[in-house]
Amino acid sequence: MKQLANDWKYHKMLFLFLLPATVLLVMFCYVPMGGLVIAFQDYRVTRGITGSTWVWLKHFKAFFASPNSYKILRNTFLLNVYDLIFGFPIPIVFAIALCELRGTVFRKIIQTVSYLPYFISAVVVASLVNMLFSVDGGMVNTITGWFGAAPVNFLIEREYFRGIYVGTNIWRNFGWSAIIFIAAIMGIDPQLHEAAIVDGASSIKRILNVTVPGIMSTIVVMLLLRIGNMMSTSFELVNLLQRPLTYEVSDTIQTYIYRRGIASAAGIPEYSLTTAIGLFQSVVNTTLLVGANAMAKKFSESSLF
Repeated sequence: MKQLANDWKYHKMLFLFLLPATVLLVMFCYVPMGGLVIAFQDYRVTRGITGSTWVWLKHFKAFFASPNSYKILRNTFLLNVYDLIFGFPIPIVFAIALCELRGTVFRKIIQTVSYLPYFISAVVVASLVNMLFSVDGGMVNTITGWFGAAPVNFLIEREYFRGIYVGTNIWRNFGWSAIIFIAAIMGIDPQLHEAAIVDGASSIKRILNVTVPGIMSTIVVMLLLRIGNMMSTSFELVNLLQRPLTYEVSDTIQTYIYRRGIASAAGIPEYSLTTAIGLFQSVVNTTLLVGANAMAKKFSESSLF
C-alpha cells in the first residue's frame, strides 16, 4: 500500500488517464461475469436470476450427452490447430523478410498493403470469398476451367471449408500480426548485425543467429496468447462462410451458441445451455494458457506470468 501511495503521489496524472479504461474494463468485462450463474440454473427472463431454479450441472451434462458436442469441439479445435500450424509462422517470416528489404519506401508500401485486410469488415471479406469461389464466374473456377476442370461449388463442399477458412483468416490477419514482430526486430541492437557482417555471416546466418534469437521472447509470448484461444474461432468469418451442408466440418462452439442461444429455430433462446457451453470454453482456454505458460517458464526464459 505504501508503494501504491508513492506511485499515486508522483504519477497522479497517469493514474487519471488510466481511470476511464479501467472503469470500462470493469463494467463490460468483469461485472457481466456475474451472469455466469445462469449456467447452473434453468434461467427464465421473466423470473430473473434470483427466481430461476437451480439445476447445477444439468446443462453441462446435456451438452456432453448431445450428439453434436463431439463434432463441435472437434471442429473448433481442428480449425485452431490448422490456423496455428500454417498461420502462426507466416507473420514471423513476413516480418523478417520485410526488415531485410533495403528500400524504405517500398518496405512501407508492402507493410501498409499487408495489414489493410485486417480493417476490412468480415462481411466484405466473406463476400470477396464468395465471389472468388463462385461457380458462376468465380476466379478459381475460371482458372481451373482453363485446364478442363468442371466447375465446383467450393463453399458447399465439406472438404474445402477448413482450407478456405484458414486461408482467408491468414490473409486477413498476417499483416497486422507482423507489426509486433517488426517492432521486436527493430529493437535488436544493430551492433549485433554489424558484428555478424564483419565475421562474414550471410543474410541467412544473421537471421538464424541474430534476428530469430532476438525476437524469441516475443514469439513465445504470442504463441502463448494463441494457445490461450485454442477453443475460440473467428465467429463472424465462420458464420458467414459456413452453409448448412458444411455444418459437419464448420460448426464451432461460437456458431452453435449463436444458433441455440440467439437464433433458436424453436423461438425459445436457451440461455442457460449456451452460457454453460461458453463457460466450459473459457475454462478450457484458461487451462491451456496456464499449462502452456508453465511449460514456457520451464523450458525458456519467457512467459506471460
